[in-house]
Amino acid sequence: MARFLSRLGLLAFAAAFPQPAVAQAPAPHAQAATDPRLVEAEQAIQQATALIQQGQYAPAKVAAQRAMELIEAALGKDVPQLAEPLSLLGDATRMTGDVAGGEALQRRALALYEKVGAQNTAYYAAVLYRFADVLRMRGKFADALVAQQRLGALYAQLYGPSSSPLAVALSAQAELQRLLGRTDAALVLHESAVTMAAATYGPKHAYTASLIQAYASTLAARGEYSKAVRKFEQALAIMEAALGPQHMWVGQVAGNLGLELYHLGDLAAADKLYERALAIDRATLGDSHPFVAAVLTNQGDLLIARGLLDEAARKLQAAFAIGVQAYGEDHPEVIQMAEHYARVLRRMGQPAQARALLGQTLAQREKVQGKNHPDVGNSLLELASLALDQGEVLQAERDALRAMRLVERAHGPDHPARIGALDVLARLDAFSGDRERLLDRRREALRIHLATNGPSHPNTAAAQTNLADALLPDDPTTAVALMRQALAIQIAAFGEDQQQAATAHGNLGAALAATREFAEARAHNAKAMMLDARLFGADSRELTADVYNLAMLDALQGKVADAERNLRRALAMVQKHAGADAGEAFAEVWRLADMLDARGAHGEALALREQGTRARDAEVALLLWSGDEQRKASVLKNVADETAVLIRHAVQWQPGDRRAADLALQTVLRRHGRAVDVLADTVEVLRRRMDPQDQKLVEALSETRLRLAAYTRHEPGPRDRSAWHARIQELSATIARHESELGQRSAAWRDRTAPEATVAAVQARLDNTTALLEFVVWTPEDVLRAGAWSPHALPARLAACVLRDKGPPAWFDLGPAAEVDSAVVAARKALADAGADPTGPLQALAGRAMRPLLPALQGATHWRVAADGALLLVPLAALPLPDGRLVGDAATLSYIGSGRELLATSARASARQPPLVLANPDFGPRAKGTAGRAADLDTMTVDALPGTKAEGQTVAELFSDARLLTGAAATKQALAAARGPRFLHVATHGFFLGPGKVTAAAAKVPLLRTGLLLAGFNRHKSADDGVLTALEAASLDLQGTELAVLSACNTGVGEVRGGDGVHGLRRALTIAGAQSVVLSLWAVDDLATRALMQAFYRAWKGGQPRAQALRTAQAAVRAEARWRHPFFWAAFVGSGG
Repeated sequence: MARFLSRLGLLAFAAAFPQPAVAQAPAPHAQAATDPRLVEAEQAIQQATALIQQGQYAPAKVAAQRAMELIEAALGKDVPQLAEPLSLLGDATRMTGDVAGGEALQRRALALYEKVGAQNTAYYAAVLYRFADVLRMRGKFADALVAQQRLGALYAQLYGPSSSPLAVALSAQAELQRLLGRTDAALVLHESAVTMAAATYGPKHAYTASLIQAYASTLAARGEYSKAVRKFEQALAIMEAALGPQHMWVGQVAGNLGLELYHLGDLAAADKLYERALAIDRATLGDSHPFVAAVLTNQGDLLIARGLLDEAARKLQAAFAIGVQAYGEDHPEVIQMAEHYARVLRRMGQPAQARALLGQTLAQREKVQGKNHPDVGNSLLELASLALDQGEVLQAERDALRAMRLVERAHGPDHPARIGALDVLARLDAFSGDRERLLDRRREALRIHLATNGPSHPNTAAAQTNLADALLPDDPTTAVALMRQALAIQIAAFGEDQQQAATAHGNLGAALAATREFAEARAHNAKAMMLDARLFGADSRELTADVYNLAMLDALQGKVADAERNLRRALAMVQKHAGADAGEAFAEVWRLADMLDARGAHGEALALREQGTRARDAEVALLLWSGDEQRKASVLKNVADETAVLIRHAVQWQPGDRRAADLALQTVLRRHGRAVDVLADTVEVLRRRMDPQDQKLVEALSETRLRLAAYTRHEPGPRDRSAWHARIQELSATIARHESELGQRSAAWRDRTAPEATVAAVQARLDNTTALLEFVVWTPEDVLRAGAWSPHALPARLAACVLRDKGPPAWFDLGPAAEVDSAVVAARKALADAGADPTGPLQALAGRAMRPLLPALQGATHWRVAADGALLLVPLAALPLPDGRLVGDAATLSYIGSGRELLATSARASARQPPLVLANPDFGPRAKGTAGRAADLDTMTVDALPGTKAEGQTVAELFSDARLLTGAAATKQALAAARGPRFLHVATHGFFLGPGKVTAAAAKVPLLRTGLLLAGFNRHKSADDGVLTALEAASLDLQGTELAVLSACNTGVGEVRGGDGVHGLRRALTIAGAQSVVLSLWAVDDLATRALMQAFYRAWKGGQPRAQALRTAQAAVRAEARWRHPFFWAAFVGSGG
């Protein structure tokens, strides 16, 4: 509240003590003595001036309008004598909420003087002063500064280089420099203004004191609170001596001094000064003056700091009511009062009321100041913070991003007003586990603070602490150094015994614990606990963090019993304030469960984990619908450890326990493969309701993906590398922004009728012949080592869960993931070589990954398989069963991303075009010596695929309406132009390049390393000729496409763990909208593939579901003696419905 109150004081001084150049009304000239209308006009102008000084703006408007009517009656319209009452009307108009109208009236007044060449008069200066101030009030700080600089030059011309009016102008310029973030320049101007005022008014004059007070406000903005206090004390002493102890301006300075003492943490002294200011204001101005509202607002903030929320709410509500009465609801100062009141409502646990009030302030700011005014960002950030508290991350992100754009548009990227938006977005990053962006935003905020405030400002210390907290997991040494600096700054600014010091001690203690400096960590923790208990109470929210930190200190030192006791205490404290199921208690809940599991109390731990998982799932669901693909990946990575510990309960700690089995499977259902679903659903929703703005955004995303794919294909020489990296970063940021905006635009249109993913809901979709198989790679973690807290990961393992239509989920621990990976590698080598005997490798893999599950699968003839890790790269249908059959003989396999897919309820889009078949592309002439250069797509050439022409013709002949494109027509552009064909069949070369065989930029994006080669590839005429990367494939319009078949060589080659190649293309086509995808896991035989595709499409056309049709086709190919080896028939797997 400091800036608001101090500025009110400065303006009030300027109004209350009229200066020769600022407040003299123009005489009605020669006719004044003879025309009674002009005499009355003069009186009305004086009355309007006095009313404005008293804060009575509505009657001031009436008086100014009366003066204008009289002057127009006597002298006519558009005469210069109208300028002064017009300017006074503008001043009263902006103070009653119509700031834009006030600016327009001041411009009219200036134009009247300019019309008669009166720009060099004191009358013009008076209007120019008001004009500059209304520009300031509208947030046009740069324009206001220009106007004040013009005014200063005019004052110098009128009164010489040292005058009292010039001192006032310099002080106003200083305030504007401060508002522009240039506090160094502001201090120089303040020094000049105070020196000039002392020389002209005298050092003990009230005018001089008013400028000293303005100087003090800038010192406070720089965080130099002690210096600011001394300046305010100096101004107060001068005022008391010059005007007496009960003058209204003495009350104003006393209130400002109280505000700085509040900043310093001396709440008792601040309270006394507030009481004095309030008593003086009420005695001199009445109970309903805006200055009374200002003091009440500051008192409310003080009461919030003391935790007296009910009393604070009464004060803030009273201040708001006075502001409305004095200014009207639409005045910027009243809007600010409303925001203060909303904050206390938020703290009191009344988010609905706070949201309603903040929504009103946002609408008012947009109405009064315009939707693009930077001050609109204040309301947006209040709403964003509230939304984040409520877990509404989409709304928080949307509001914070808009606020940031408004500030950047008005003030540029280096203005401190950006920091509020950076903080909200950083909280979102921390929430979602996106450490890269979290660190970037925290570093950016610190950079702005250092540039604006310098290294010793408390706000700089807060930014250092935020950065240190982000660094702590990976770089605790640097974090400790930053927190030591922050503690020193806070103590220097506020003293050793205030809240800021308590927080800094607590933060430093936690950081020192991470560096195992336990003795010092305990000392700082004890200091924080002592201060927080004294300042806020033994059960306060503030103390909770200290108790939690003490518990973790105990754990780190092996005092596990003490740690458990303190965690229980911290949990009780959080739940007292936030409720039993609040996400705010997650850290305490999860750490306590860790302690319980460590001593074998798994049942009690599981109950706590159920509670924590409920809160976490709600957060995850919201976070996944916000941000770009990187955030979605970060969210799921951030909760992977939590998912793993729930699986450990089911497979190791509590095998056979129904609660453990259900919770583990439910969590997997809600998280496994979720990011792809969200991306696909986002695109589907937008394409379903596509309006021109959506279309523009989707096209922009597609175009940017294309540019990034082209740009990352080749790396320039050293001279151009810096610009190349900068361009890639720019394109990547643009893609992220488009993806985030797509998610936000689709938010209101998503299918909200889908049932929640629960075990019971999925089980209800199964019949007695169907089984769900969820494979999960998970990494167990032990939290204790040698009896002390030391979380460390154990080797990754593979688990599987089988769910039938009745009974509990059956969980299986399939052993170390590395052993399964090795078995997959061996099996893939045997499968991809028609001359090798695959029996041994397939038996070995089946023994590890399939046979333990068979008892739970008995009687099931349709397996819905959600594979994970290396199992994505092998056809499970080729695995042998104990009775000599293959899995494909016993069951139809449908691959899905997760059992969650069984719950899809939204109607599938219908095809919009007939089937599209691309085959045998004309790659162009093959260059010599380039056959093996798969690492460089720009120089590599490939052989033609004449056998795929017959394959394409075979498919097209089965569907009379199919569109067949071969040769030069089988282009990337043809694919990009498709709009929801019924099915898509592409027979060509595929590619997957390892991360070491592409540019460094492409290596970071798996979807840039896999794709399809199409017509024109060998010619390399342009950067994107003939190459469709998976990243670009994700932008295809396949909404309504029932099936996408990639009959392409090498779409799954390489010993890839995690299926980056195959998974990349499957992922891309799923995002693009394909309902199911069929692709190959190795280079396939042309004739066998042609036969398989013919049989597959015949069976599908004949009415078989896609998975059953693929099984039928594989059986038909396998029946041929020459093709019995799985190399010929097992390469293709299908995913989706």
